[in-house]
Amino acid sequence: MLHSSGVDIRLVKAPHSAGRRPSFVGDFDWDDTEARRAAANRNSAAYAPAPRQPGMDALFEVEYPGAEQAVLACRDVFIVWGAELDSGLTAGWLGLPAMNANHWLAVTQLWWDEPTPGQATIIGIEPRPNDDSTFGHRPVPAPSIKLKPRHAEGS
Repeated sequence: MLHSSGVDIRLVKAPHSAGRRPSFVGDFDWDDTEARRAAANRNSAAYAPAPRQPGMDALFEVEYPGAEQAVLACRDVFIVWGAELDSGLTAGWLGLPAMNANHWLAVTQLWWDEPTPGQATIIGIEPRPNDDSTFGHRPVPAPSIKLKPRHAEGS
């Protein structure tokens, strides 16, 4: 878990069988761990739509007064990732877990790997030694690091 500015970010693996195409409604159940259940409960408490009366419009057609402010109180975010073992391709999403029938308040895609031309897609095929797509031949990223200024004591 990464805790930053009051937001808790958890990395969640999509089920192996789903690869890069998980069903966000059917493949996730927050009862598997206490931490995930607690995060979903906190978001649900922060963003709880008003109770619906019988005969009301469909849920997504009902205005939620103050939704823009209410969603800011959701402080638990999950980064979900999925992978295909045969291709090595991955995909990721950012979502707000909730204790509702859909298991999410919202989910948006962060990335979707596309195969490169000539990429091996079968387990057991190794890249050629001069293949620039191998991990060891990729350029090393240069992090941008700055020291935080220190304030003098007494100021």
